[in-house]
Amino acid sequence: MVIAFIAAITTCLGRVPAQAAVTEPPEVGAQIVGGQPADGAWTVSLQSQRPDGTYRHTCGGALIAPNWVVTVAACVSPETAANPPTLARAGSLEWQTGGSTAGLMEVIIHPAWEGLFTNAIALVRLDRYLTSPEILPVTVPLGPNGLALVAGFGTTCDSDPEDADCLESISDRLLQLEEKRLPDSECSLNIPPFGELFNPDDMMCMVSADGEAKQACFGDGSSAVVAKAHRGYRLVGLAIADGDEVDPFRPFACSTAPEGSPGELFVLDIFAHVPWIAETIRQRDPAAAERMVAIAAQAAG
Repeated sequence: MVIAFIAAITTCLGRVPAQAAVTEPPEVGAQIVGGQPADGAWTVSLQSQRPDGTYRHTCGGALIAPNWVVTVAACVSPETAANPPTLARAGSLEWQTGGSTAGLMEVIIHPAWEGLFTNAIALVRLDRYLTSPEILPVTVPLGPNGLALVAGFGTTCDSDPEDADCLESISDRLLQLEEKRLPDSECSLNIPPFGELFNPDDMMCMVSADGEAKQACFGDGSSAVVAKAHRGYRLVGLAIADGDEVDPFRPFACSTAPEGSPGELFVLDIFAHVPWIAETIRQRDPAAAERMVAIAAQAAG
């Protein structure tokens, strides 16, 4: 599958550069309601400007080239985001400081996205190269029962997102949680009345790996989902939503399902969109596309 990924991009590029840097975060174990401090700055903080001129974390993304971020379409679309982000901070465990920042120069939303979960992917071209070492390769997909880490800056409460105290509980520091991929047949989105929302071709369902009531929550949208690669970690997905956003019987309880079982996280499968990512970046920025190939090749060993 690694070869398939590299072939998908090199079909567009024609060659693979010999050298490239690759992120190598430290080893992590089971670890943002119920999350633990993250060990790697895998998630880019996309931030919107407030009326007073300050910036606030809006949603996440992942750096896949020095000047390209992949994110969820609803995060950056003017049709769904009341105040779309204009600033990206990468390479920091805190969304307010550290790492490096850049403005958003161009936003490209998948042409087949229709406002729901399928094809809910977008690319953001930054206005300068970032020096962050946390450039994540995409090498192989995550299989059923596979383990991954979701890392986000979202709320640490499990309450009404309109509640001021809940909104102010947004984490200053990146938190992580180990998740396990469910078989598609066990995903609640694959069960009526929500079956039409689930597309197994580009979505995954995940629950906390230890079976406890922990889960990504409000503000964790587009957070990076990473798994171990041959070297360091690889990007396998982006958080789209948790069960509260589609199930009216479990409002504002990110960490649990109605029957008390762990809440589900719905994840965009990045690997499914490699051809679109590669071609879109190649058309606009061939050097960045080549960089992606080199990073993937080195991560794969």
